[in-house]
This record gives sequence, C-alpha cells and structure tokens, in this order.
Amino acid sequence: MQMLPINAIGELYLTGDCLSKGYLNRPELTAERFLPNPFQTDEEKKGGKNGRIYKTGDLVRWLPDGELEYLGRNDFQ
Repeated sequence: MQMLPINAIGELYLTGDCLSKGYLNRPELTAERFLPNPFQTDEEKKGGKNGRIYKTGDLVRWLPDGELEYLGRNDFQ
C-alpha cells in the first residue's frame, strides 16, 4: 500500500475518527477490509486514533486540481 502520483489509478482507502468497527456479524469480511493503518503517526498511536484503514474497493485517481475522480469498482458490487 502506497500513495500514488497525480493521475495514477488506485484503490481508495479511508480512515478517520468515524470509521466503523467493521461489518455486523461478518468477521471474515471485516478482517479483509479493515486493515492496520500503515500511515498512522506516532502521535495518533499514542492517542489511539486512526489505527485502522478501510479498503473500499473503489478505483479512483487524483486529478491535478486535487479532486478525486471515481472510476468504478475493483469487484462486482
């Protein structure tokens, strides 16, 4: 998992204070989609914040103006 340059296509991952704890009664799917956050800072670790990152399945790319362009899914949802 790594940050991509402008115009490169990649999967969208999300994190933040309001990130779900996972899927209800779906531990396998939760383990597949809610991953340890490799971008968590030391300060966030101390505060217990942003420890997980959500693998959305959405394909996007950064545009030169800073916006994200949605390109579709990498699965059949």
